[in-house]
Amino acid sequence: MSDEKAERVMQKVYYLDTVLFVPHYSKPHWWVCAGGMERTTTWLNERYATKEDLYLWPRHWNMS
Repeated sequence: MSDEKAERVMQKVYYLDTVLFVPHYSKPHWWVCAGGMERTTTWLNERYATKEDLYLWPRHWNMS
């Protein structure tokens, strides 16, 4: 077992009420929440989701 930490970088995420949407790992401009529900950037923006930054594993299409 290694003590090395996984690479993490600052990424954009969305909150819709209390639900966190993180960037889909391979689909650009798609976001996923716990349970696997996927939504587009447009869908989240139309519902006034709040955009924030968190440290996540890299998703190269969503680099801040």
